[in-house]
Amino acid sequence: MQNRFIKIVLVGLLVSGLGGAAQATTWKCDLNKAGKHNWVPRWIVFSDSDAAGKVVTSDNVTRALGDKKPVLAKEIVNNDKRLTFKWRTGRARGRDTAGQAGYVFLDMRATFLRTKRMIVMYVKPRGYGNDESTRGKCAPVK
Repeated sequence: MQNRFIKIVLVGLLVSGLGGAAQATTWKCDLNKAGKHNWVPRWIVFSDSDAAGKVVTSDNVTRALGDKKPVLAKEIVNNDKRLTFKWRTGRARGRDTAGQAGYVFLDMRATFLRTKRMIVMYVKPRGYGNDESTRGKCAPVK
């Protein structure tokens, strides 16, 4: 199922025209932990192909929250050492500090370390202080 989704993401990148740049590379990263709140992704696929400061990305959490197609993330840093980008998800079911059930929106940020082929990812529910992080190894998608 996951490999099928990655193929769909790649087709979406090509159809949207964002995957056609000559220097574009699409990466697939497996992350180490899912986090205790289930809002930290298990995997992420991204392409730094857009020259306008955007990164095309998708992950299992963003996908589950309603963004079934790849999203455009904002590029924060893009140099020889790293690529850092961020995006916001739809709403996730969560609990406030009093334990009341409700919906929260997630701010996601990822930093891809080019030489190590490693990604570090942070997820923060908007309006709350209980952010989580994870890291993982990445490989180019062929």
